Amino acid sequence: MKRNLILVGVIAVIFVLSIVMSTRQAQVQQRKIEVRVRHILIAGDRTDPVKRAQALEKIGEIRERILAGESFAELAKKYSEDPSSAPMGGDLGFLEPDQLDETFGDAALKLKVGELSDIVETAQGYHIIQMLGKKEPIKKSAGR
Repeated sequence: MKRNLILVGVIAVIFVLSIVMSTRQAQVQQRKIEVRVRHILIAGDRTDPVKRAQALEKIGEIRERILAGESFAELAKKYSEDPSSAPMGGDLGFLEPDQLDETFGDAALKLKVGELSDIVETAQGYHIIQMLGKKEPIKKSAGR
């Protein structure tokens, strides 16, 4: 009887480990793709609760305007506080998710092409993300 319980326990552990490993492998596979996203960042002063609330309200209003049909790119140019992507309508180009903040990358990977994220909070501030495309990374040949 005791051997049967031990055997059942070992089988259960192996089963759980196989599920964990296959889930982990799927996550690694998903991170191998490149994503092209654009975003709007409202940073605000995150140490000041009033300014933080104002930043959250502002990003929420911008998101609502996008959902109502206004141009994401134009709103990014006008309001985004990311100086490198704002002039390009928030376009970050193609990146591997590991090149992005983990929270930002995870939120981006969940989006379908054309889809708009909810508000995403990172250490940089509040973001709205739009997925523009996904592709397999270009393989570099060993001799180059």
